[in-house]
Amino acid sequence: METKSGAAAIGAMAALVAAVAAWWCWWWFGAAYVVRHWKSDGDPALADLGLAGDMFGGFSALFSALAFVGVVTAAYLQRETIKLQRIQMQRAEAEAQEARTRAREDAARAAAAQARQAFEPLFFQLVELLRSQSDQIQLRVDTEATSTMHFPAALEVVRTRAEETWKRAVDKKLQEQGLAKLSETYSAFYSRNESRLGPYLRTLYHTLKLIDRSELPDDEKVDYANILRGLLSRDELLLVILNCSSGWGVGLKQYIEKYGVLKHITRADDRPTLDEDLARLTFASTATMAYEDRRRHWNGEGWQAS
Repeated sequence: METKSGAAAIGAMAALVAAVAAWWCWWWFGAAYVVRHWKSDGDPALADLGLAGDMFGGFSALFSALAFVGVVTAAYLQRETIKLQRIQMQRAEAEAQEARTRAREDAARAAAAQARQAFEPLFFQLVELLRSQSDQIQLRVDTEATSTMHFPAALEVVRTRAEETWKRAVDKKLQEQGLAKLSETYSAFYSRNESRLGPYLRTLYHTLKLIDRSELPDDEKVDYANILRGLLSRDELLLVILNCSSGWGVGLKQYIEKYGVLKHITRADDRPTLDEDLARLTFASTATMAYEDRRRHWNGEGWQAS
């Protein structure tokens, strides 16, 4: 664009120089010619003067043409200047937009970093408390027994008995009755151990609640929920499923579904496991989905199991 404007300016200057040169030649040679020939036989002749005046009409036409060229050149230069200014304004606007975008991204990163700094200490404190509780819990498995069992061992017993109950129900195609029986059995188990299981399950609930209510981006919330999920054993996940299916874990259930806490529950090749059956009957499908599948599900795009 600047090359075109420079060429137009050089052309205009050349035309001006040519016009001045033509005028000077006309004055020098034309005027001398008139002086030599404007008289006839030594006396002034009005006819000769009229003819001499008419000679300047052609020169006026020349200057009119040059003036027209000048106007056209000026219009072209103005048009090119406006076009160049428009391009520069668009470029400046694009740069300003990029600057605003970078500023928003920087502000978002700063806000996320600040939110993370405020979130992480409490999150890891709750995680440590959850692990400490699971190490110290002693549970009564049987109604009559007064002795207690360590948390992992007690959960193994709970799983074994729950699987036996569920297998009998499935074999008789009485899944609804089996689910009701499991809920009844778990409610009795929880009532015996509420003072021990309650704090553990509430800590799990509040940890997920802390993640959900933080100001972190959604993908980071999922990352922290995955960290928490990775700390839960197979039997602990079954405990969570039974707790929610029996109606004790209403508040916890929504976060299990939102963050896909049951995504890695135990699977079997030949038939659904107890965990899978109860998850399907108790929770929304998002409880066992990966993050991208949950997003597609919430956006109404359908989903495919990962």
